[in-house]
Amino acid sequence: MTTNSHVPDQGERPDSTRTDSGRHGLDPSCTTFIVELSPHQLDLSGYAGDFADDYDMDAVRADFISLINCELPDGITLCANGQVYATLDQADNARDIDWSDVCNRLDVEPIFERHEVKR
Repeated sequence: MTTNSHVPDQGERPDSTRTDSGRHGLDPSCTTFIVELSPHQLDLSGYAGDFADDYDMDAVRADFISLINCELPDGITLCANGQVYATLDQADNARDIDWSDVCNRLDVEPIFERHEVKR
C-alpha cells in the first residue's frame, strides 16, 4: 500500500497533473466518484469535547483524512471535501467500504497530541 502524501483541497479531484507519488497521480478519465461522506463522519470536535479550543481542529481534520487515506487500498482516495474517488478497477471495492467503521476504528489521540495549541 502506498502512503498518501497529499490530501486534495476542498473540491479538488485527483488528476494526472500531480507529481507526488501515491494514488493522487490518477488520470481523471480513469476515476469515478463513489460517495460523499457526511460532514459529521470527518468531524472530530465531539472527540475533543469541551477542549476543542485547545486544538487546531482544521489541522486535526486534515490529518484524520490523511490517516484514513493511508488505510485505503491503492486506487481509492478520500478528498478533503469528503468526496471519495476510485480508479475504475477499484470502484466496486470502494463502494463496499464501511466508512463508519473505517472512521471509528482509527486511533486519533496521536493526531490531537500533534495539534495541541500552545498557549
